[in-house]
Amino acid sequence: MSVSADSTLSEAIEHIRQIGHRAETIYYLYVLDQQRHLVGVISMRDLILSPSDELIKNVMYDQIVSVYTDTDQEEVARVIQNYDLLAVPVLTKDKKMRGIVTFDDVMDVLEEEATEDLISFAGVPKSSAEGEELSVFKTAIKRTPWIILLIFMGMLVGGLIGVFEDTLQSVLALSVFIPMIIGTGGNVGTQALAVTVRDINLKAGSKEKIGDTVKKEFGSGLIIGLISGIILFVTLIILQTNFYLSLVVSLAIFLTICFSSVVGAMVPLILNKLNIDPAVASGPFISTIIDAIGLLIYFIIATSLLDYL
Repeated sequence: MSVSADSTLSEAIEHIRQIGHRAETIYYLYVLDQQRHLVGVISMRDLILSPSDELIKNVMYDQIVSVYTDTDQEEVARVIQNYDLLAVPVLTKDKKMRGIVTFDDVMDVLEEEATEDLISFAGVPKSSAEGEELSVFKTAIKRTPWIILLIFMGMLVGGLIGVFEDTLQSVLALSVFIPMIIGTGGNVGTQALAVTVRDINLKAGSKEKIGDTVKKEFGSGLIIGLISGIILFVTLIILQTNFYLSLVVSLAIFLTICFSSVVGAMVPLILNKLNIDPAVASGPFISTIIDAIGLLIYFIIATSLLDYL
């Protein structure tokens, strides 16, 4: 609802009584000039508590938080969230008011975006997040390219194991710890990915905040890796595992966790710079990349200490 800056508060209240039933919500009164340019806003609280003979222009706020008609819906949601607003006015480029976006509208947007990101994290096509009804054939066609890509990436990981076949045949016990190495790296990388994608979505163009996220993930990776490596080493020694084998596995876990944290944070940042949805670089892709890194670290350490195993 809108009023003139030269109206009194009592006139504004009477205006609300006459046409308020047509409005979906009444959180604020927006003050417009004769050309429908937005010049101020007054909350219902100020309208009720201020003297009835006071002019609107003496009570209104002229420092207005607003969005434009071409503003992305996620950005609109962030504006309402950051400024704790119940509604935000929508303007054209020449500052003419076209409508409002309410808190209820934002909740719908956030639910939609959260669903879309969750589906994307699983490597599922976007249409599934949008609730589009697809036939069995179309569903298979949309998902098959991603699965084929992951199969070829998995073949590369398998080829990596083949490169270190001699090492693996020399010490068969090394194969026992492969699932633990790649599983731990995948878990850490996926966690770092989730945190980074969240910060990308919540940031308001702040490069410093994203830089802090990378530093935090790297630091936490170092701490988690160190603690995990020490606990694993002590556990393997207690279980009477070969000292050097215990050392190899523990060092591999430490370095894998460190690298997984960095990769999980950096990959979505790189994709975001390339204007590619960072949610695409989620679970399956991050896990496959980290599997390769973890195995490479594991076998390089094992090969370097092979004479002691």
